[in-house]
Amino acid sequence: MHVQKMNGESSNGNLRIESLLKRHFPKQIKPALFDLRYQLLYSAPGCLDVKENGHKVDISVLLILVFHTDLYDEIKGLDNCRDYLQYVHALENETIDMKKNIDARKLLISGQELYAVYANVRNSSGKKSRNQLKAT
Repeated sequence: MHVQKMNGESSNGNLRIESLLKRHFPKQIKPALFDLRYQLLYSAPGCLDVKENGHKVDISVLLILVFHTDLYDEIKGLDNCRDYLQYVHALENETIDMKKNIDARKLLISGQELYAVYANVRNSSGKKSRNQLKAT
């Protein structure tokens, strides 16, 4: 929960989301975009706006790494993955062939290319996840 909401103040979150949508998705605004996670909507334009010495960079990459530690929650993980897939499917996208635990796509946002990579990083310590412990 945001501090502003806890203090009974408005966070203007809807206005910020609408501003991001108008700025980076002016021709592609679909009702489905309003159901997307704010973090995804905010991260993509941030990647596209990166500049080096005042010039746009050649390649923009949105990297989402999911670490499966002993505290990993499978249910939340599935929800997060579903949100990511909903996000990339709301945009013009092209799947890039990758390994099993990696989803990579080339997205087109207002004429700009953004590569999105969603990867699961498994715990190699041999410890069981929280859900694995609950099941035993």
